[in-house]
Amino acid sequence: MIEAWTEYSRFFTALLVILDPFAAVPVFLALTARQGIAERRATARLTVVTVIAVLVVAALVGETLLSLMGTSLASFRVGGGLILLLMALALLQAQPDYLRSTPAEDEAAEARETVAIVPLGIPLLAGPGAIS
Repeated sequence: MIEAWTEYSRFFTALLVILDPFAAVPVFLALTARQGIAERRATARLTVVTVIAVLVVAALVGETLLSLMGTSLASFRVGGGLILLLMALALLQAQPDYLRSTPAEDEAAEARETVAIVPLGIPLLAGPGAIS
């Protein structure tokens, strides 16, 4: 019984560290700067529901989905690590972003109803590390 409790506490501690909700607070505040308190609460609730849904679905059907695609969890982790490495190298080079947006696209981004699902829920909190 104690061994099961130790294993569960180790799992939830690792998940809390990987999710890192405290690092998401500044991003949340920046993305919801123009929202009122009620809208922020609704955004926070939708983010929590999104994260829980993504992690539960990944836990229940993740292995099956990977096997249907003909890959394993180990190769998924290697691929994710390579993507993170390439992103880190791109950040180290500090090159300007070549993707530009028009003023109309900027206005549409500001006018969208919620940022709870993307980018807060996925990939900020329920990202590749938490899913795997």
